[in-house]
Amino acid sequence: MDYDLVAKTLKGPKGTHVQVGMTRQGQSKLLVFDLVRDEIPNPSVDLAYEIRPGIGYIHLKVFEETTAREVIEAIDGFGDLKGLVLDLRNNPGGLVTQAVEICDHLLAKGQTIVSQRGRAYPDENYIATRGNGGKAFPIVLLVNRGTASAAEIVSGALQDHDRALVVGETTFGKGLVQSVYNLSEAPASCSPPITTTRPQAALSSVTTRASPNTPTSMIAGARCHPTPPTRKSSSPTPAAPSTAAAASPPTKRSTPPRTTTSRTSCW
Repeated sequence: MDYDLVAKTLKGPKGTHVQVGMTRQGQSKLLVFDLVRDEIPNPSVDLAYEIRPGIGYIHLKVFEETTAREVIEAIDGFGDLKGLVLDLRNNPGGLVTQAVEICDHLLAKGQTIVSQRGRAYPDENYIATRGNGGKAFPIVLLVNRGTASAAEIVSGALQDHDRALVVGETTFGKGLVQSVYNLSEAPASCSPPITTTRPQAALSSVTTRASPNTPTSMIAGARCHPTPPTRKSSSPTPAAPSTAAAASPPTKRSTPPRTTTSRTSCW
């Protein structure tokens, strides 16, 4: 009996029984256990509470099929929010569609979230279609080196649109989107993920630009850096020297500037 057949046999309607036989070293008889089938909840949002009245905290551990719904329900459950702390530390990512739906709920309508580009696939752009309905409460995003993939799309999009303050460490840096393909002669558990597209967006916060003229519409999976604090200088700005070199026009580049991004696989 292979893995897929075992899993199919164990699964069934909630409340029904299934008997499982096991052998143990040192015992000659077969041990039979009667198991009752039940749902095993594994929520994406494992913590959601108010730090103080009006300030909500949500810990999001992964991006799965129900992630966006869980986050939206948690936000709505807080009532009149005056601020939100969204914890994405050690979040490895997951489904890009769920990251897009969360951003759609937090950004203004019409703002760019992310886009995907691949050699064999048409470009796909994600825009906030519903928007936050004017609910522009302050957001603080907590990130670290374990924040990756879809979690970086959320943090990068919110930071780039000045919707959130990113606090923590430089994130992991994932820049690839993968699709799962089923092999005709292999079980579903052996279906390999294949890199198909690269996520891209107008996210200056997650790109490393070579010059001020470099466009910011680059791979959204590059590392997202914490928002730097604003510093005001008390010293006057020195005047530019009146030399011929300072007045000469800049040298034209023969090739366009390139943007460096890190490439790792999303799942």
